[in-house]
Amino acid sequence: VEAMIKSGCFDNLNSTRKDMLEALDRILAEVATDARREISGQIGFFDITDIAPPQIIIPKTQEFDKETLAAFEREALGFCVTANPLLDFVEYSKKNGCATADSVSEMSDGEYVKIIGVVSKIKKKQTKSGDMMQFVTIEALYGNVNLIIFPKALIKLFPLIKEGTTLLFSGRASIKDDESVEIIVNDASPIKKPETHSIYLKLESKQSEKLNEIIKIIIENRGESPVFLCFA
Repeated sequence: VEAMIKSGCFDNLNSTRKDMLEALDRILAEVATDARREISGQIGFFDITDIAPPQIIIPKTQEFDKETLAAFEREALGFCVTANPLLDFVEYSKKNGCATADSVSEMSDGEYVKIIGVVSKIKKKQTKSGDMMQFVTIEALYGNVNLIIFPKALIKLFPLIKEGTTLLFSGRASIKDDESVEIIVNDASPIKKPETHSIYLKLESKQSEKLNEIIKIIIENRGESPVFLCFA
């Protein structure tokens, strides 16, 4: 039940996942108590219809933040469904030439690549010389991507590579024998959700000669910051 709550199966019940998780132990305890009564014979078959279901008040609290919800979904399902933090970086990825899981699969061997992803799995391996390297799976936009971090790069990147962290990776595409594409990582850095600022434009009136020109510029240069037109 806990996994179902964390993955969002009960989101249509008008309670937050935090509310349901906090009430879960009390609900299960009440169900177990009723089951014990039936087994002990305290409740007869014809008495069941006269018994009202237990009334458990689920507290109303603020939902977990998006990062926590995403971690719950990865824990329960292995990937994000409703709380994918990478959706905050769609515009950033487009503007900065970052790849997606789809575009990585079509890259040529040795092609330079930048990609944003959440570290979902880390596999450590020791080389013949005794150095440590890592095989990392990240959840990128539109799918998973496999990364290889060789010892030289890992010396610098080791403190950053942790499950659940969102990073900007750069490196080169490497095509395997089965034609799947991995990324050999040269560098990585933390990346934060882009900040948005509201923009207010003051015009004399709705009949202003500049209005149509401004609207055209806004449409042709879509971004993440909301724009408000104010008329004096």
